[in-house]
Amino acid sequence: MLLVAQTPQGINYQAVAYDANGFELANQEIGIRLGILLETADAESSYTETHQITTNNFGLFSLLISQGNSTDDFSSLNWENGAFLKVELDEDLDGEYMLMGVSSFNAVPYALFAPIDNRIDSLVSLFDYKFSLMSSPIQESLDMGVSFTDLFSVGFQKDQFIGLNYQGGIVFYIDETGEHGLVAAMEDLTSDYEWGCHGTELSGADGTAIGTGYQNTLDIVSGCSETPIAASDAIAYESGGYSDWYLPSKHELLIMYNTIRQAHEYTDDIGGFVDTWYWSSSESNDSNAWFVSFSNGNAGNFFKTTPGRVRVIRAF
Repeated sequence: MLLVAQTPQGINYQAVAYDANGFELANQEIGIRLGILLETADAESSYTETHQITTNNFGLFSLLISQGNSTDDFSSLNWENGAFLKVELDEDLDGEYMLMGVSSFNAVPYALFAPIDNRIDSLVSLFDYKFSLMSSPIQESLDMGVSFTDLFSVGFQKDQFIGLNYQGGIVFYIDETGEHGLVAAMEDLTSDYEWGCHGTELSGADGTAIGTGYQNTLDIVSGCSETPIAASDAIAYESGGYSDWYLPSKHELLIMYNTIRQAHEYTDDIGGFVDTWYWSSSESNDSNAWFVSFSNGNAGNFFKTTPGRVRVIRAF
């Protein structure tokens, strides 16, 4: 029989810390500031706490929300109309925080305000569901249509999903919500491509961060009539039943290298990448664009006329 003696007063949280260039902050002491926003994602924080912790070899850290340094009262929060978690990172412990993301809580707040009988029923059902998930391998569960959020609730770590096949490609990034991420195509496009439009600066195609690759690709195709180029064939690519592929941004490409490309050192060669450089969708100036070397992970600028490899991605 499962008993709940009182309302839980803490929420486990786990994430991977990245620097501004998309590299994992491995074995590093960092500062984390958490804010709980009630009802809407753009509300002011009703509760704020800070933690000073050390990441592991993969940049992973874990903490218990409610146990950080705070002058606010966690137990007084009203979860009934929904809540969101705001996560900020202080990489250098200098008091300067960078926003990592804002995500909604899922089942956890329900357990904090629901009547005790309902909590017992829901926890028993959740236990049964978790047991059924744990009896199947992660890849089998994904193939069966189980969401990443449900798998995270079982207690798996994010890095355990990197390299798995999902929605037409290979998972190389999952965001803080556990619901969305990025997959790389199973193979390179068949040719080497120029970036295109050497000598012309394309408006809007200079995004380098995670989440900017798709808009970069659209802006390249819209502003550059040359074909075939890396972006034109990326946007036209179809595979695995999906047609929404695009050219990754600089940081999306860096994360691809740091996760699934690096995996070839200790497991099968995931993705079949080549030890050469790959184009990103991030323009540097009118003559150059950003690339990432998949032999050593270095990023740099090349002339747009230089042929390079292309590995497209899509978001889920």
